[in-house]
Amino acid sequence: MRYLGLILPFVFLLQQPLLAQNTGADSTRQQVRQWYTQAQRHLEGYQFDQALQLLTRCYNKDSGDIGILGKIAYCHQQMGRFRDAKMYHQEVLKRDSTNTNALNSLAIIAGQERHYRQAEEHYDRLLSLDTTNAYYYKRAAFTALRVGNTLKGIALFQRAHILNEADMEVIDQLSTIYIALKQLDFAERLLQKGLNRAPSNISLLQNKAQLHQKRNENEEVVSAIEQAMAQGDTTDYYQMMLGVAYLKIDSLQQGIWHLKKIVDRQKDTDKTHHYLGLAYFYQKDYERAEEHLRQAIELGVSPKMGDYYKDLANLNLKQKERPQAIRNYRRALEYKTDAQTLYLLANQTDVYYRDKSIALNYYQQYLSSQDSTYREDAEDRVRYLREIVHQQGGRP
Repeated sequence: MRYLGLILPFVFLLQQPLLAQNTGADSTRQQVRQWYTQAQRHLEGYQFDQALQLLTRCYNKDSGDIGILGKIAYCHQQMGRFRDAKMYHQEVLKRDSTNTNALNSLAIIAGQERHYRQAEEHYDRLLSLDTTNAYYYKRAAFTALRVGNTLKGIALFQRAHILNEADMEVIDQLSTIYIALKQLDFAERLLQKGLNRAPSNISLLQNKAQLHQKRNENEEVVSAIEQAMAQGDTTDYYQMMLGVAYLKIDSLQQGIWHLKKIVDRQKDTDKTHHYLGLAYFYQKDYERAEEHLRQAIELGVSPKMGDYYKDLANLNLKQKERPQAIRNYRRALEYKTDAQTLYLLANQTDVYYRDKSIALNYYQQYLSSQDSTYREDAEDRVRYLREIVHQQGGRP
């Protein structure tokens, strides 16, 4: 027993370094936890630089924690330091090749850098890991559209919709695609599902307006855009669509009001002035009609230039200015070969010029088209004018 008294103090002395090591390790772990907790608070406050400093301290003390590594990558990503973010995300994947946070982040960065093929590869990898994730299908669908693979995009959006029917973004994208492909019945069913859940969703209301415009259902166009505007939408394109729809249902004052609003915001285009010109024309305010049609021509860079000159020529006729009408019909044909413009030009040159070969030429050009609106009258005039030209000594 007396030896035991000597041994115990010796054992205690041997344990001292080990106890000191344990105490030091506990202290380090506690410090790392404190830094990590502070970093988390900074992340929640979007203070990424401060969070990064603390997370880097944590990593220097505990480089084996993959969670810390992922959050460092996330901070770099949120601050736009994509090169550093990719380096840390890739380090995470070296340690865990199935880490979905790292794969998804790399896909997002690739998309932001417009490396869409890389993004596509990352989303394909994510879908191979989880075939039930609606979010992955949605993001993969957007990427497929970016690389021009529309059919793949549609299939992925459809799968995303099956997995999550409440996703308004998916409904918006699918309905947009269906409208562009003229699959209006499919688009309508989707939009109805979406609007049943979110009746004030501006994107869905805009798509509804597009759908009804395709069907020439102008009262429905008015209803959809008015609802969107009631939610605060001030998109120039849709306000112009609204103004035009009002014109088509003979609500001229409301149509003019909306079109003038666009002009007042200095967002006017050739099309805005064209429709304003038509509206004033229908109101028989020919002075304002001419003003806006001429502005449409001044601004015009679109394929509709032929229509602008044609409408200005129609206005010239209302003002009994036949020479200007003939000149503008001719200008219209310089931009677009249009059968009805050819007939109108033939008709006016028939009345205005003594040389009937001019009108005969335009009537014959009209008859060479497929238009049948004025065919019977044109054929009668051609037969008559051939005789007149022959008598005038020209070619029959």
